[in-house]
Amino acid sequence: LPPELQEFAVGGGSVSVTQSIHAVDITLPCGKTITIVDTPGFGDTKGVEMELANGAGIINALHQSKCVKPFLVMNASTMSERRFQAFSDLMDIVTLMMGPNVDYSAFGYLFTNCSKGKNGSIYKKPAAFLRHNEESMTPQKISFMKDMIEKTKDG
Repeated sequence: LPPELQEFAVGGGSVSVTQSIHAVDITLPCGKTITIVDTPGFGDTKGVEMELANGAGIINALHQSKCVKPFLVMNASTMSERRFQAFSDLMDIVTLMMGPNVDYSAFGYLFTNCSKGKNGSIYKKPAAFLRHNEESMTPQKISFMKDMIEKTKDG
């Protein structure tokens, strides 16, 4: 990792390691500069007030940006039967922040804590979730899920 990214923290538990929005400028080998933004997680144990403050800060940062490529980093264990609520909550947050007419083509997805040898099958969990819940899902959530499934099929 470039030295600028080494200060970004990744957690795996129920508490977000990142406490506030943190932005770092990275110069790519081609000379172009991009800004990578690390944001606090959602659904941890800090409370509703912190969730609202973090969401407002992220929305503010999005509105100030010229171009955004959202890249969602998710713990694969939040997609298990008993913890799928956290994943469903994430979908709610993304669709609320991005608005009703989201073009998910710019989105990227990365799953951490995947079982060894199962990286190429991570798409099966959201696909199963979609099959079982599609009737009760909003069109935005369905589009979000279909985009994630398509982009994670090849591992």
